[in-house]
Amino acid sequence: ESYGQPNGAIACGVNNTHVRSANSSQVNVIDGRDALPGEVPEYAAVTMEACLFGKFHCLNVFCGGSIWNNRTIITAAHCVDIGSMDDLFVKTFTVCIGVREKEGSEDRKICSKTTNYVKHRFYNRLTNVNDIAIIIFNYELRVPYFTKDGDGSTNKFCPPNENFFIPTKNSCFVVGFGIYDRSTKKMAQKLQIAPMKCVSNEECKKTYSGVTNSQICAKGPSGQTACNGDSGGPLLCLDADGRAHLVGIVSYGTRNCPENRLSVFTRISSYIDFINKNCN
Repeated sequence: ESYGQPNGAIACGVNNTHVRSANSSQVNVIDGRDALPGEVPEYAAVTMEACLFGKFHCLNVFCGGSIWNNRTIITAAHCVDIGSMDDLFVKTFTVCIGVREKEGSEDRKICSKTTNYVKHRFYNRLTNVNDIAIIIFNYELRVPYFTKDGDGSTNKFCPPNENFFIPTKNSCFVVGFGIYDRSTKKMAQKLQIAPMKCVSNEECKKTYSGVTNSQICAKGPSGQTACNGDSGGPLLCLDADGRAHLVGIVSYGTRNCPENRLSVFTRISSYIDFINKNCN
């Protein structure tokens, strides 16, 4: 059932959480917590199956993604890239939206397949610069769509418009199914959300000297970090009205999930032209 207003009238970046409380679910070890039903309706889970010549040495890669519009998902280039033999692989993407649980269907996610994607032509595997890719559908996904209890809800992020100031307070968040226990390296089975604080590139260069203006750095105020499995997922920031703007894509810096470590994100505002040129 659709909830409230007609789906076409649902504004970008609005969530479908009826009880907004940070204490309403269990806190995990990397200081994220389970996302509430409908809290991040703009998140997409992306699984790529890539097979050499379409039939050999098949492998699966799991990443996060972000709903840009009802035909377009944004993720990281390294999520769709196999390496030096990339051009020889045939890839199929399974994109799940309305997702809150990694397995099963109790969250009422909807999964769709496509083979269409565009990787930034100047993506650099060594430096992770231009780490952005777009997964494209030639039909409309069910976006936006709100349900009565929140589960299965979908929406698109608001873009980071020119006037959008990235807040330095704790109103930015990273979302994903990444490892949530540093000691056991366990992957979360429920979608995780953790607060992040953006830092200046000058500050970031003390840790990652190669950071460019097309990247943005952030860390959790209490040791939270983006982690393995969160690759390609969103760094979102809320505006004064509580609407979520897509600010970054999880790129690198998180291999061993070290506490208080900066994470590096692809800066969406640097790629608006690339997105608009290639999105459906």
